[in-house]
Amino acid sequence: MNDSEPNNSDWLQYKLMIVDRLDKAEMSQREMSSELQALQGKVGAYELCGCMFAGAVLIVLAYLKFHGMIKKNEDQNSL
Repeated sequence: MNDSEPNNSDWLQYKLMIVDRLDKAEMSQREMSSELQALQGKVGAYELCGCMFAGAVLIVLAYLKFHGMIKKNEDQNSL
């Protein structure tokens, strides 16, 4: 019967070790999650900037086309 007491102590230490590892894993998962959110925010900002730039280019091209500053090369079509 005395053999069960050290086993219980070892089992308790094992449980505490597992709980400690789970706590560390959860903390590292939270850190990774916050880093991922920060990275997603940066990617979203770059996507927004790219879309805004593309939109500005399209607006400028439409403006130039509307005011006749961009013309088709009619000399090549007449050949």
